[in-house]
Amino acid sequence: MEKAKQLWFLLNKIDRNKPEVFQEFTIDKEEYPFFYLLNWNEQPTDEIKRKVALQSLNRFQLRKSLQDSYKIEFSKEEANEIAIPKVNQSELIDLFLENLPVISKLKKNEIVIEEPEIDLAKQNFDFPVSETFAKILLKQGKFELALEVFKQLSLKFPEKKVYFADLIEQVEQKINK
Repeated sequence: MEKAKQLWFLLNKIDRNKPEVFQEFTIDKEEYPFFYLLNWNEQPTDEIKRKVALQSLNRFQLRKSLQDSYKIEFSKEEANEIAIPKVNQSELIDLFLENLPVISKLKKNEIVIEEPEIDLAKQNFDFPVSETFAKILLKQGKFELALEVFKQLSLKFPEKKVYFADLIEQVEQKINK
């Protein structure tokens, strides 16, 4: 990590406006094109800017890429409105200790059930309507339920009506046996 910091400071100290330094960087960039830090703080020349401007279709994007970032300016009044009040950490800790917020656990006796219990056995549940479910019902010997599911499937998928009619007929034959 220390070497990276040294390299960063070295690259920041270099004045690229000096012709001899600029030539060395140009040679190094050609020799090591994968070393992106050589291009890091390089400012495009006017000639490069002109070439890019000729090829650019959108002036806004061109300006944005040349400036590399937006500068947001605030008046002093706006800055005062936006300013976040600074709180001393020790004051914040003292305030927390004074209030002592506590999360209490519910006791078993405190749990109150307001809703009446519902007997789920008395409720009518709609069975899932799928061919696989109907086949499972057939294997379990629940022919009446399988017949209901096949009838619902024939209504749900009219394009397979003939197929389900054949299955319904087979189930009815098993019921009559």
